[in-house]
Amino acid sequence: MGLERINELKRQRRLTNEELAERSGVPLSTLAKLTSGATSDPKLGTLKALARVLGCSLDEFGDGAPPREITPGDSFSERYSRLDSPGRRVVEAVLELELERSEGEETNVRYMREYVSPAAAGIVSPVEGDDYVLVRRGRNVPEAADFAVRIAGDSMEPYISDGSRVFVSRSAQMKNGDIGIFFADGGIVCKQYCEDGRGGLFLLSLNRARSDADVIIRADSGAAVYCFGKVLGVRAPLPEY
Repeated sequence: MGLERINELKRQRRLTNEELAERSGVPLSTLAKLTSGATSDPKLGTLKALARVLGCSLDEFGDGAPPREITPGDSFSERYSRLDSPGRRVVEAVLELELERSEGEETNVRYMREYVSPAAAGIVSPVEGDDYVLVRRGRNVPEAADFAVRIAGDSMEPYISDGSRVFVSRSAQMKNGDIGIFFADGGIVCKQYCEDGRGGLFLLSLNRARSDADVIIRADSGAAVYCFGKVLGVRAPLPEY
């Protein structure tokens, strides 16, 4: 396939692999394999997404082989039944997009990162690096969200359940009672934020049966805490502490 053409169009449009991945929805790892030649037989959906962003036709990626002939008169269902599983997924994805377009949804599809590493109770996926997938910014995603992350464990129940997705804003200012994503005590955690006015910091589990997962930073501890952002759309009262 047209590896050289993809790289040439990338250079012409001054796009990095990461920028092309975010605009097209193609995972960065897939794009890296494709542009390095490690993958020589990409999925049709991948090529369509790249062609849309690079502003070219699928023919420019091809090897000159003619498309499979479709017999005149074949119904859609007959042709669909001859597709393999990847082909059917492509058709279903296109149908979904066209249905949304016809119902008035914005056609300029946008994506955001969702970090997906497995993690221990109360700890979320890393929020830096390449350990993520790109997900569509649907109507359920807050406009202020910069990324999404999966929560593992029960320490934030019932407000945030095990395995659920939360949306995070990097720029939102944290106030007492807000839920955030923090690097503290050697791990990345999702906790409720509270300062005591004397320099002490409390990162609390909403599930008070899991108070063992609280992270307490005393004013004189010298420990470093970094906030990756505020979890949007989740509010809970501060517990008596």
